[in-house]
Amino acid sequence: MNEETNFPRQQFAPVSPLDPYRAVMKQNPVEDHFTDKRLRKHMRHVGLIPKPPNKDETSPTPLDRDEYRIQNSEPEKFRQFRQKFIANIADNIQEIDRARQATFRDQLELWDKMYSNRIQRINVK
Repeated sequence: MNEETNFPRQQFAPVSPLDPYRAVMKQNPVEDHFTDKRLRKHMRHVGLIPKPPNKDETSPTPLDRDEYRIQNSEPEKFRQFRQKFIANIADNIQEIDRARQATFRDQLELWDKMYSNRIQRINVK
C-alpha cells in the first residue's frame, strides 16, 4: 500500500523549442515584422523586403547578357544576404537553446547531488 508508483516524467517526446521558429527558416522573417512605413521603406531599399509590384510597369525589354548581369548582380547579392541572415537567425536560436538546456541540466545535476546527499544522511541515521 505504501509503494509509490513511478510514472515517467515525460511520456512523449518533448516539444522542440525551435518549433515556433520553423517559419523563420521557410520564409522571410523580416517581411511581416516591421509595420513602420519608414523602416519598411529602408528595408525595401536594402533588399530585405521585396518591393510591392508596380501596376503601371510594362514588361522589360530583352537585354544583352552583360547588361543583364550588371543589372541583376545587386539583387542577387541581397538575395544571398537574405538567405544567410535567415540561416544565422536559426543557428543563433539553436545556440541559445543549447545553452539554456545545458544550464538547466547542470542545475538538475546540482539538485540531484544535494538531495542525494541529504537522503543518504537520513538513511544512515
